[in-house]
Amino acid sequence: MGAIFSIVSIASVTPIQQQTYFQLAVDFDPPNRGAPGDRGGDNAGSRDDSCNLLAMVPKTNLGLTTAEHPAFWLYVPTVPKSPRSLELVLRDESDREIYRTTFELTQGDGIVSFRLPETAPPLDVGQLYHWHVFCGNFARDGWIERVAFSPEVESQLETATPRERVLIFAEQGLWYETLTELAGLRCSDPQNTQLLQDWASLLQHEMVTLNEIVSASLLSCGTQPE
Repeated sequence: MGAIFSIVSIASVTPIQQQTYFQLAVDFDPPNRGAPGDRGGDNAGSRDDSCNLLAMVPKTNLGLTTAEHPAFWLYVPTVPKSPRSLELVLRDESDREIYRTTFELTQGDGIVSFRLPETAPPLDVGQLYHWHVFCGNFARDGWIERVAFSPEVESQLETATPRERVLIFAEQGLWYETLTELAGLRCSDPQNTQLLQDWASLLQHEMVTLNEIVSASLLSCGTQPE
């Protein structure tokens, strides 16, 4: 049996309201290769803390996107004593490898991101992918599915302000767009209290529960670790 995904409709919420909304309902039947995933965050006492990464995905381990080349987000708990080599592997639902790359991690005690480059195969609409990040003895992972905008949402986005776009993405349950666009706004205007409230609201949502990193520093803004 495959995976079944559905967006919870928030009929009473408009994208212009003052609070960020993110709601995603998942009825997930994992493949035979194992559990849905391990976003991490439960080994803070490790002697190798710089590799004890936390994959920034909802607690279901699944996030939706409309992007062909989305950005993946990680929380790094400590600054590495020397540059760390991280490996990102993307596989399709049948466990076929789609893309593999390595990058250096030089920063820590904060949130970093890596955007799938244009040279990588684009994600296909309606397809489920499994992404993994390997660092030392640790492996963190999450699931991503690409979906398409409806004409109505595309029309909304054409006239929306940057923050309104974030609220529209959140209302549609698009985890990767919501996180990436909101992080970009915070990087451009780090003292904006409304954006800080939006960020806290998103990470503390009952379907996300990344409460422990609400105050973590943003070390990159949707591109890749610098």
